[in-house]
Amino acid sequence: TGGDRLNMGQPDCLRTQAAAPNACFERPAALSWVERFGTHDVLPGSNSKLTGGQMLGDVEAVATIAVKDSATARRFYEGTLGLKPIPTDEPSVLGYKSGSSSIMVYESQFAGSNKATAATWVVGDELEDIVRDLKEKGVAFEHYDMPETTHKGDVHISGRMRVAWFKDPDGNILSIVNG
Repeated sequence: TGGDRLNMGQPDCLRTQAAAPNACFERPAALSWVERFGTHDVLPGSNSKLTGGQMLGDVEAVATIAVKDSATARRFYEGTLGLKPIPTDEPSVLGYKSGSSSIMVYESQFAGSNKATAATWVVGDELEDIVRDLKEKGVAFEHYDMPETTHKGDVHISGRMRVAWFKDPDGNILSIVNG
């Protein structure tokens, strides 16, 4: 994928633009995508094949976030956000469990270029407490002007929805919402 250090299309091949765009470097035997980031099973009672109208509606999705440096990302996602690491075999790929969801963080030259929210955590009534705890850990919150939305500190309020946005060290926009 050009500047990305992970080539998901060829599991036994690692390509880097810097080394050689068409070179294929063999990688050691690794955990499968499913073993790293979750199950491929469909929900109980549903058809076991992902075809027709069903397609992806009954399988888990993984948030995928590009970063410039995996060591910096590890400190933020594990230390600051408290995500639980999933073992991976590549130093440039980090896996995390967050509730029943998974997040993959990987090194890419395109890190932080997304100008929209990359991942959202639904935290319920604990929103303000989590905002306070993250601020104590040095997280700065974003403030956006949006129609029919007010601010109470770092929390945006629109009807019953309350949300707070912040960025990771690479500028990826993340949010927490009350539900």
